Amino acid sequence: MHNRNTSLAQFAIPWQKFETYGKADFTNFVRNVVANEAHFGAKATKVQTEILDHYLVNKTANDSNFYLQKYTQLLSDIQFNIPIIWESRIKAQFQWPLFLYLNTYFNEKVFPEQVKVRANFHSNDHNYLFRKENSSVQFNVQDRAIEDFLVRSTVNFVNKGNPSTKEIIWPVTTPEIPMRYLKIKENRPEVADLLMLDRLKFWLTLVETYPTYNIIRGTAHPEYRHQEL
Repeated sequence: MHNRNTSLAQFAIPWQKFETYGKADFTNFVRNVVANEAHFGAKATKVQTEILDHYLVNKTANDSNFYLQKYTQLLSDIQFNIPIIWESRIKAQFQWPLFLYLNTYFNEKVFPEQVKVRANFHSNDHNYLFRKENSSVQFNVQDRAIEDFLVRSTVNFVNKGNPSTKEIIWPVTTPEIPMRYLKIKENRPEVADLLMLDRLKFWLTLVETYPTYNIIRGTAHPEYRHQEL
């Protein structure tokens, strides 16, 4: 999956494993890496079960792509999604001028044929903000539209402190609506209010229920203060 950043590369799945990756592999990863006994002691099994129940909603699935997708989702939540949302909620509480967004757009051609689980990925925005002229992937009409929007909104934010464009108002987060965000997608961006609420609730509850170790922060955290949604 990754071959440069060691914090990401250590979790890469070899190409030859893609076709056979299954429930046992995902389960072992949760048990041995995400929520092991060294972190949670006698409660490790309970934590593991909650994580597996949350992410493996379709327990009857027998498809490597399904489990690769869940593996990707779990790591994305732990490394990026939940930390960002936690931080943004705190900043919104103190009225930082914060503009959240979720970019769901991607060009299928950026993925090698072997990769069947496809979605927008970390740092992909850079391809649109700082387009590489020697890129092997040629921009299509939609790519250019996404590029135009991201560049204009970034310029507006730098110059005016607000990324809104003539086409759409990009709302700032507030203490009352701390998870309001702009969803960037094919055709036209749209405003929504509850960014990944189900996943946020799950991880807040898990941390409060089993405070010995904070999986999101990667630290022992015996004293945890309750957070209101």
